[in-house]
Amino acid sequence: MNDLPGWFLYLAIPVVLLQLTLQVWGIVDLLKRDNGPFKGMKLIWFLVILLGGLIGVVLYLAVGRGMVGTAPAVEQGAAPSTDRAKAAVESLYGEDPADAGR
Repeated sequence: MNDLPGWFLYLAIPVVLLQLTLQVWGIVDLLKRDNGPFKGMKLIWFLVILLGGLIGVVLYLAVGRGMVGTAPAVEQGAAPSTDRAKAAVESLYGEDPADAGR
C-alpha cells in the first residue's frame, strides 16, 4: 500500500464512491420495475450490476432499463383529499370549534 502514489487515493476514493452510489441506485431502480416481457431478466441484470462494477451499472442504465420493464406508474390523486385529511385531523384532535357552529 505504501508504494502507491499519494494522488492515487485522491482519484480512487471518488471513483469508488461513485461506483457504490450508482450500484445502489441501479439495484433500487431494478427492484422497482415490473418484470416486463422477459422473465428472469431481473436476476441477470442484478448480477451484472453487482458483479460488473461501474461498467455493469452503466450497461444496465444504458441498455437494461428498457429490457426489464417499466417503473410502476404513480397513481393520479394519490395525495389525500382535503376531506380525508380533515377527517384524520378531527379523529386525532376532535372537531374544530370554528366548524361547530356550521
